[in-house]
Amino acid sequence: MGKFKELFEATKDYVLYNTDTKELWVTYGQGSGITTYLPDITKYLTDKRGERYDSIVPRILRWAKLNKPMKKVKNTMMFEIPMYRSTKSGTYDIHGGDLEPVSKMYMIITQEKDTIINFFNNKNEATTWIKSIKD
Repeated sequence: MGKFKELFEATKDYVLYNTDTKELWVTYGQGSGITTYLPDITKYLTDKRGERYDSIVPRILRWAKLNKPMKKVKNTMMFEIPMYRSTKSGTYDIHGGDLEPVSKMYMIITQEKDTIINFFNNKNEATTWIKSIKD
């Protein structure tokens, strides 16, 4: 029964980025979830202990396994992530509200021995990155 509950909860997760607070957010409801401060989205995150380690990576992986990537090459997947302005009173559209994304960013997840998550402001840059991976 525990596995079903975990799967059910994981299907409600969303990944979004707040442009004002510069937070990457894995959320399962308005005002709920976990965040990581990401002031420079050109930096990567990893689950390997060290300089860019972040405990949010396993939650992003769980989300990625339940969502269809835009592109996939070998062990690398590309996703589009909505970017919102921060709000204290409004509700984001992913939670049934009327606040729409102001932009998008692109996330590429590579799983090998360790997981590396890269972010891009531009779809062309992300697409070029994933196309550079040989089948």
